[in-house]
Amino acid sequence: MIFRISDREFLIKNSDSHLKRALILIFTIAIWWLSEHYLRPYCGDFFSEIRKSLGDGPFVRHVVSQSLPVDLTLFVLFLIYYKFNIIPAPHFRAKASVIFREGFLWGLLICIPTIPIALQLGFHLGFAPNWQSIAGNIISNFYEEFSYRFVLFSVAAYAFNNIWAGAIISALMFAVVHTQYPLTLQIVTGLAGLFFSIAYLRSGSLFAALVGHELADAILDSILLQ
Repeated sequence: MIFRISDREFLIKNSDSHLKRALILIFTIAIWWLSEHYLRPYCGDFFSEIRKSLGDGPFVRHVVSQSLPVDLTLFVLFLIYYKFNIIPAPHFRAKASVIFREGFLWGLLICIPTIPIALQLGFHLGFAPNWQSIAGNIISNFYEEFSYRFVLFSVAAYAFNNIWAGAIISALMFAVVHTQYPLTLQIVTGLAGLFFSIAYLRSGSLFAALVGHELADAILDSILLQ
């Protein structure tokens, strides 16, 4: 088996029309885009004040991340879509060995293309782990995994009735939103999004995607220095 559980477990079986599926996808992408371009900047000062009140260290900046308004918006969409039988509940239950195997596999794999590309862009190798940032990343990465590898993945999979469409579309959106990176790293970020979706699908647990994301970030942030 490619996946630990049937790929049908990631889709809701219903008779919704193609038009409804397309409209749900368009609506979701529009809400995501508007929240990224308008809600996030609008809430920026408010969340900045929260971070300052909590000390504004690396850990706090991840917990109260800049993307939190977007992630909360997508969480509300999840609640609505789940209630109306559009997307399923997220999968979390799997053996720890499976979660860590898939997470480590796909997290390490994405480091392979990232390191030479980053070196070509002017980064240099070293070793300077920021443990507060690594710990905070567990929280902020969970926000991203829930938003991209579950909500946006599930909506796209529902629209096309195909899990690979969900994985590819959510990966493209994941790449597009990382505007702080040059194009080559944005492409690698999209590939990372695809890898983390595969970890989710193969393990049957969103925690595997989180492990992969966390491992990749911890390695790359620690050894690629500017």
